[in-house]
Amino acid sequence: MNESTDLDLSQCSISWRSYSQLLQRLDIPALDLREFMLPPFSTHQLRPVLLERGIYPARDFPDLIARRLPDVFVTYDWRENILAVRSTVGLAIQHCLAFQTNRFPHADLESACDDGVTFWLDWIFLDQSSRDVDRELDQILPPLFNDGTVHVVASTTALSRAWCCYELAQFNRHAAEIPGANVTSLVPGDLQKYPLWAGVASTDPADKVRVEKRIVELFPDGLHALQHLMVQAGLAADMRGIGSAARERVLAASARWIARFEGVQ
Repeated sequence: MNESTDLDLSQCSISWRSYSQLLQRLDIPALDLREFMLPPFSTHQLRPVLLERGIYPARDFPDLIARRLPDVFVTYDWRENILAVRSTVGLAIQHCLAFQTNRFPHADLESACDDGVTFWLDWIFLDQSSRDVDRELDQILPPLFNDGTVHVVASTTALSRAWCCYELAQFNRHAAEIPGANVTSLVPGDLQKYPLWAGVASTDPADKVRVEKRIVELFPDGLHALQHLMVQAGLAADMRGIGSAARERVLAASARWIARFEGVQ
C-alpha cells in the first residue's frame, strides 16, 4: 500500500475503464464484474471493507487516477447498488457524447467514453478513515461545482438524501440567482417521489445539520430556493427529453471532451 500523499481532491477524477479496473483490483466478490447474479452491494456496505483493509482508492491506486478536474460529477444515494451506479454513469456519458455524432462523425465515441471522459465519485476521492465533513463542504466540493462539469444524478432516490440535495443546489446556483433559469443537472426519468427538505435524511443526522447551515448561509434564498430546485428536478426528470438548459450545458461540455480526446484544435 502506498503512503499517504497530499492530494488535491478537487483536481482528481477517474475514467470509465480505470473505474472498472479499480473495482477488479479491490478484489471484493460482490463487485466482480464477471458475475451477473450478484446480490446488491451498496456504498454503505463497501465503506467498512475499505476501513478494515485501510484502503483509500485515490491514494492506493495512483495509476488509475487522472490529475484533473472531472468532466462529470456523480450524485447518488449510498444505498444504491454500486454496480447499478456504475451502469448509470456509463449510460450518462454515452448519452452526452451522442449529441456530437454529427459534429464529429469520425470520432471514436466508444473510446472517448471509456478513456477520455472522467468523473468524480466520493468513495474513491474522500478518505473514509478520516472523513471531515466541514472540510468536504468548505474546501473539497466547491471547486467541483463549476461551469465546465456535467452533473449526473445517478439514483432515483437521490433527492431524499441531504448530501445529494446539497450537490443539486450547488450545481444549480444559477437557477436561484437568475429569474426563470432552469436546472442543468441530468436526472433519471424514473426519479421517485421525494420529500421536501423537512423529510430529507442523512445517515448521520449531524450531516444534515451541517449541510442545512451551508445552504442557509451561502445559497441564494436558502432552503426555499433549494426546495424550488428539488421540484424543478422532479419536473425535468427525463434524460430522454433533456431540457434546453441541460442540453446547452451537455452540448458545450461533450464537444470539449471529444476535441480533447481526439486532439482537435
